[in-house]
Amino acid sequence: MTHLSHIPRPEKLSIARSVHANLLERHREGAAEPALDGFIPLLEAVIEQLAEHVGGGAAAHAERYALLAEAAIADNRVDTWYRHIESYLSIEARNDEGPHALAARAAHASACPDGLAHVDARIVEENMHCRSMLLALRDPVHAALLAAIEFPMIWLDRLEAALDASEAAQDRLAQTRQERSTHVFLGRHAEKAWVDVLWRLRRAIEARAARDETARRLEGAALIAPLTDALGRLRAQEAARRTRRKTVGAPAAQT
Repeated sequence: MTHLSHIPRPEKLSIARSVHANLLERHREGAAEPALDGFIPLLEAVIEQLAEHVGGGAAAHAERYALLAEAAIADNRVDTWYRHIESYLSIEARNDEGPHALAARAAHASACPDGLAHVDARIVEENMHCRSMLLALRDPVHAALLAAIEFPMIWLDRLEAALDASEAAQDRLAQTRQERSTHVFLGRHAEKAWVDVLWRLRRAIEARAARDETARRLEGAALIAPLTDALGRLRAQEAARRTRRKTVGAPAAQT
């Protein structure tokens, strides 16, 4: 039973489908055997669960990688407009001979008190800071200054659009993380059900034929062959790994 759990999930699904097909064929062509036929609907349920979470987990994983790329692009746009805005205000604030330096320093201190320190912060934290920066610069108290220094107000709109895109990407990433966690949890539950059903089916097949019922025993072996073949491969792989470990750990022969 321990070996059953070691079989990879996609292979579990393939085995369940093959064994299910074998049982269906025996049911159509042979006499009714409730002890075996009762496993047909059980395997159908397991196949449905495994198929959903093998495919669903992979789809969620692929979607997450696509969203990570989208989130990185959106974050780069936030960085770009954050840098533009902070730099413009910083330059005006350092223009000591200009008539608007004092007001520019006040605007910079209000909107960007930490300069560009938030560029390398976590995306959520940087976005929160940039939202505060937007509120500060859209405050009517700074309107006259921004007009006087010819600040490009469209930059605020572009920063806001970048923030909207970044926050939407972060929300979708959170959703895919939840979906992937759900697939992992339900997939593990489906795997446990698979182990239980296949283990009981194997025992039922072993018990259905006496030692001298050769034909019946061969039929049973064929029914469960997809599982026993997989277990055989698994044991062979484990034996090969043990041999390699012994070979690597053995002292070199002296010449």
